[in-house]
Amino acid sequence: MAPQAKLNFIEHPRYGKVYPIVCMNDKQLYFNTAKAACLGSSVLNTTIMYSLFVHPIFVPVITSVICNPLFILPSLFMNYALFQRYYAYFHNRSFITNMFLKPNGKQVVVETLDGESKIVNNKDFFKAEMITNKYQHRIDLYHGANNYLFIRGNSYAYDSHILTAVLNNDFIDVRNVAYDYDLTKEFTWDFKDLVEIKKRKRTYSRFYRPSIKLF
Repeated sequence: MAPQAKLNFIEHPRYGKVYPIVCMNDKQLYFNTAKAACLGSSVLNTTIMYSLFVHPIFVPVITSVICNPLFILPSLFMNYALFQRYYAYFHNRSFITNMFLKPNGKQVVVETLDGESKIVNNKDFFKAEMITNKYQHRIDLYHGANNYLFIRGNSYAYDSHILTAVLNNDFIDVRNVAYDYDLTKEFTWDFKDLVEIKKRKRTYSRFYRPSIKLF
């Protein structure tokens, strides 16, 4: 597969020359806050359910508030919505923070949220799909022996054309042959010919001045 534009490689501190396919802005995703909200709402709802159906553990004043359907039903819905939106955040080793293409066009470097990095062959990716619903938008992919990865969130580098080629197990022509074409090779005029053309142009403009009639 030929890229749509010339690939600009950068220097990776560990892998050398690489091309950034996906670089996520993970600082704006607030993983710890999202996970704390999910766990906190689960603990609260579990405690309320235990107090309602197993053994009362709250004083009557508190029970009359938190065990009221006007409180418990919105709380349960919020708990459900939080887990639908953030359950993937509990898989730190699966969240892709960076994906780089190696100069051979056959492999990519995958860095995950847990700080690990590994080299994956393009042909090893399978079962790539886009998950889109009212709670989230992400790309799921697998490689090797059912190793799960996903891409989600805002990015400051994203080449969808190269990413699609990688997930389709294609080889990427990183040599950029189609973009190294030099137009000056087609220019075959000799310098002397250019001088003669310029002289003829001067002679023409000096001795031939056609008259212009307005009426």
